[in-house]
Amino acid sequence: MSLFLRGMKNSIKDAPIGALNVKQAADYIGVSERNIWRLKANGDIPHSQIGGRIVFRIKALDQFLEEKEQIHV
Repeated sequence: MSLFLRGMKNSIKDAPIGALNVKQAADYIGVSERNIWRLKANGDIPHSQIGGRIVFRIKALDQFLEEKEQIHV
């Protein structure tokens, strides 16, 4: 588990394993919650809806960041 995720341990307990809610996802990739909602709406970041909750897989967020790095290198 990464150092960042260890620091988020208490807030992650409410999210499915390997997934983050909107606030956690925003913190994880270093953007605002508003940006996460925009990226979700535009289809830039895959998400799942479980009941009324939106969650983002950590793998998908990591892949999103890797793709952005490759574009700007």
